[in-house]
Amino acid sequence: MNRIILIGLLLISFCGTLYSQKTFFTKKNADYGIAIGAWLGGEVSLADLGMDIDKEVGFLLQSFIDFYLIEKLAFGVYANYSSLSFDDVDNTASMYEFGIAIKPRFILGTGSTAIKPGLQLGYRVESTDISGVDDVSAFGLNLSVEFQFNVKSNIMPFGVIGFLSQPAGGNDDTDVTFAPIFYLGGGVVF
Repeated sequence: MNRIILIGLLLISFCGTLYSQKTFFTKKNADYGIAIGAWLGGEVSLADLGMDIDKEVGFLLQSFIDFYLIEKLAFGVYANYSSLSFDDVDNTASMYEFGIAIKPRFILGTGSTAIKPGLQLGYRVESTDISGVDDVSAFGLNLSVEFQFNVKSNIMPFGVIGFLSQPAGGNDDTDVTFAPIFYLGGGVVF
C-alpha cells in the first residue's frame, strides 16, 4: 500500500511541473474520472453494541462524472467501492456508495493546474460475509480536493485527498457511524 501512495505522489509531482494553456480546462463540458487510492484507518462506532472497532487501511476505487453548469462550477454523480477489514475481526466487508457531488473549479495562474474542492452526498451500503448479519445502509458525507494537471492531452492525471464520513446509518442490530476517515489517491480524467 505504501508503494501505491509513493507512486501517486511521484505522479503528482511530475505532472505539476508541466505547462499548458488555461483554455484547455475551460473548453470542457464534463469530466469523466476514475481514481484508485488508499483509504486510511479509523474508528467505526457500533452504538447499540457499545463498542468501537478499528478500520484498517484499505483500497478505494472512485469514479465520477462532473458536468460543468458554468465554467467554474460542476455538478455530478459519483460511485465509490472499498473492501473493508478491521483489527481483531477475521471477516471482511464491502462498501458500495453512489451519490451526487458539487465541485467548484479554480484554475491556477498559467492554466497548468486546476483545483476542484468537492462535497459529496450519497447512499452507502456495507455488506459482510458474516452469517446472520444484515447489510448496513447509511448516509455518506464526503469532502475532497482534486488537483488536475493539464498535460496538453484529452486525458489528464489528477491527485485527490479527502475523507469519507458516515454520520448516520446502521441495520436492525445497531447504528454504524464514523467520523471523517481520510484517503489519498490518483487517477485520470477524460
